Amino acid sequence: MFVPYAQVKNVATQRFAGPPFAIVRLGSYPPWGLFGYFGRFKVECLGWIRVYATSWQNEMVVLETDREPYFLSPAEPQRFCGALRTRLNGTAG
Repeated sequence: MFVPYAQVKNVATQRFAGPPFAIVRLGSYPPWGLFGYFGRFKVECLGWIRVYATSWQNEMVVLETDREPYFLSPAEPQRFCGALRTRLNGTAG
């Protein structure tokens, strides 16, 4: 998956209790794949989101874009966010 840096409006980490309930799922089936969660999901309180996560147990990185948020689960979420913010040169919150 490729998200152009120019489309990233905000980068944050967030902890979730578990995967959100997907009303419409256009991703892995069942909603978890062999290696995690991936694809496009419509979630009641969030709308459409894209998920590329191996686990919901740790902090998630949320990339907000013009189109929809991306939920990622890198091994080191804080370090990933810091590196991405550095790369964006402060253009994302």
